[in-house]
Amino acid sequence: MKNDPLVAKLYNKMQQEQNEYRAWLLAQPPEEILNHAYEYSSREDILIALENASLRPAQLRALLESQAPLADFYKDYRDCDTNTLDVMTLCIADRADIDLMESTKKELAACLLSDRSIRPRTRGTAAIPRLHETERGMPR
Repeated sequence: MKNDPLVAKLYNKMQQEQNEYRAWLLAQPPEEILNHAYEYSSREDILIALENASLRPAQLRALLESQAPLADFYKDYRDCDTNTLDVMTLCIADRADIDLMESTKKELAACLLSDRSIRPRTRGTAAIPRLHETERGMPR
């Protein structure tokens, strides 16, 4: 977090709001906790995002006037048209590619270490020794 006292004040206010939300949430039955898991996680992400946000002093003062800035941020975030599933789909495809590459490396290493080692194809190379022998004056 930046050393700006307004950012620190807003962050502390939002952290206190999250602590109160967490205490309320932990007093709920397990099914209700699960119903609010996404909200809790998103609110934690909002706190992290605030640490990296570049806000002007006037913006910070306006946010500090809110009774519940974290709840306000979450509501705005929830109502945004985000492509979270598209991002997750890309991450799944990337992970699959990474795992495929690792699997291929392991298979190649196992193949090279076994008796089934990869040998270069010899098709078309039978004439090479003859050419070599001919160059030294040996008969074909």
